[in-house]
Amino acid sequence: MIDWGIPEAEGQHYEEDVKQGKILVTVQGNEPHLNEAGDVLRQHGAHDVKTF
Repeated sequence: MIDWGIPEAEGQHYEEDVKQGKILVTVQGNEPHLNEAGDVLRQHGAHDVKTF
């Protein structure tokens, strides 16, 4: 995840969440599309939506 610009500590947090059975979704695109994807995820109950 470091290669994606995610800080190491944050990546470790996500790793622990996945080990606990939570789902991690990644999206690649330009800023308008990322914002739209984030909005869609939030509308459907996603938590901890961030852009890096």
